[in-house]
Amino acid sequence: MIEFTQAMSSQPPDGGWGWVVVGASFYCNFILNGIIFSFGILLTPLADHFQVKRSTIAWSGSIVTGLFLGSGPLVSYQIRRFGCRPVSMAGSLLAALGMCLSSSSSSIDAFIVTYGIMSGLGFGMVYLPSLVICGLYFDKKRALATGIALCGSGTGGLVLLPLSTSLLHHFGWQGAIMCFSGLCLSCFFVSILMRPVTLISNVEDDHEGQEGPMVIPIERHENEATYVDLRRDPLFLLMCFSNLFAYLAAYNPFIFLPDLMASKGVTKEAGSLIISGIGISTIVGRISLGAFIDHPRVSSLLVSCLSVSITGLIVMFLPFCSNLLGFTLVTLAFGFAAAPFFSFPSVVLVDLLGLPRLTDALGFLNVFIGLGATLGPPIGGFLLEHTGGFLWPFVFTGILLLMAGLATKLTYLLEKKRHSSNSTIETDIQSV
Repeated sequence: MIEFTQAMSSQPPDGGWGWVVVGASFYCNFILNGIIFSFGILLTPLADHFQVKRSTIAWSGSIVTGLFLGSGPLVSYQIRRFGCRPVSMAGSLLAALGMCLSSSSSSIDAFIVTYGIMSGLGFGMVYLPSLVICGLYFDKKRALATGIALCGSGTGGLVLLPLSTSLLHHFGWQGAIMCFSGLCLSCFFVSILMRPVTLISNVEDDHEGQEGPMVIPIERHENEATYVDLRRDPLFLLMCFSNLFAYLAAYNPFIFLPDLMASKGVTKEAGSLIISGIGISTIVGRISLGAFIDHPRVSSLLVSCLSVSITGLIVMFLPFCSNLLGFTLVTLAFGFAAAPFFSFPSVVLVDLLGLPRLTDALGFLNVFIGLGATLGPPIGGFLLEHTGGFLWPFVFTGILLLMAGLATKLTYLLEKKRHSSNSTIETDIQSV
């Protein structure tokens, strides 16, 4: 019988085919988020076609976003059972089918089921594997790889939004959605590149005294790992609440900023450029700060804490901007500062809980993210309606981000205390 005399190394390749996987993840995020960001231009033609209110049509987009994130536990189970590549391929097909069927929907109910539920679940089945697979392929460069992959989100919004506007103008909403279906189908072929990672482990045969390499698929290793109940882990629960607070606030600046700038005399065209500038500064932040977080002496938790706290202060300053230059400078700082917290949850999870628990933890965390993203804008809208101004919605948003920073700081302190306790125990054992 062969027994392991060494603990299996969990060091991912940190390069090689991993960069191809990063490119595949970038593309999938480019398509998914580009389509999500482009849904707003379809509201009016869809409302006219189905003879319903825009708010009714908006439910389809909300359901897509909710399932995109909230399907995490279901998708994480599928990943542990089948692996990242098959789940992403199946999700691409489901999303493409949902889009295709929705383009010929005869009623708003059918559209919500096909576009909202089918495509939303398909999006979730592509999104989570694209994050998990980057975490499995990289260790020392995990934050940089994840940041590059998530740059697809901002780039997709910048590129596909004007493209979708052109498609709507030339082919109508049915033709635009059919093109979306084709883009989702392209993710099927790109997902083929997400091949499983393998680990090399030295094993020793006790009877023959021979040692040699043993190749073990990392996804299978993760499936066979013993999982501690995440719901009882205080570090993980604090991180869940941190992300809940953060995502209650995350979309409010994008929703209310155009009207705020218009009230200060900024033209619609200039406002659109400023919103695009946020995406560009976020991309810069993801890449540059991702490389910074990968430094062995840098704590991803501490950087995330500073990121979300500084972002909260910046958001509260936005209502006091009075001209184009002020809005430009503050929003560029906003996009750059927000990048670490909102881009690297998978990196923080690996640092906190270890690589084998990444899939389940990220899936469960996405439920809190989806809940916050769904409830945040209505709460902000309620404040705007009942206060009659933009000050309190932005102050409320900033306070939520500061609360997220506080929860992240508590996570950092608790993790540091736990690490210190473990080091003391190991020292005592060695002394015995």
